[in-house]
Amino acid sequence: MTTLGARLLCSLYDTVLVGGTVMCTGLVYGVMTDQRQSMQGRLPLQILIFAVMATYFIGFWSSKQGQTLAMKTWHLRVVTADGSPLSASKAAQRFACSWLWVAPGGLAFLLHNTPPTSPGTLGLMLGLSIL
Repeated sequence: MTTLGARLLCSLYDTVLVGGTVMCTGLVYGVMTDQRQSMQGRLPLQILIFAVMATYFIGFWSSKQGQTLAMKTWHLRVVTADGSPLSASKAAQRFACSWLWVAPGGLAFLLHNTPPTSPGTLGLMLGLSIL
């Protein structure tokens, strides 16, 4: 059984790795599309970044080892209840569920046209991310 500290450190390390990957993706996108302003072509860039992150996590989680690069460092694995690697569909479900914490902010913006920074919305987003 792994400790909570090891899981949090693994999560932090994965954040750094994915952050670098996202920055490289943004650079390549900006050069290829001749992007001059940050708001130019924002939606296609966001979709591309989401796809790159999904490929990273789903690909590693559904691999034979069931580990991202950070998980290899901390000797953690994602497996099913019987110890076998996740299927690609289960890994995709896991990735989709990891984005549920964003839903309250998105709904607040869509329904009330307000930024998702109210204390109630932020509290709900934090609570969902902990779950």
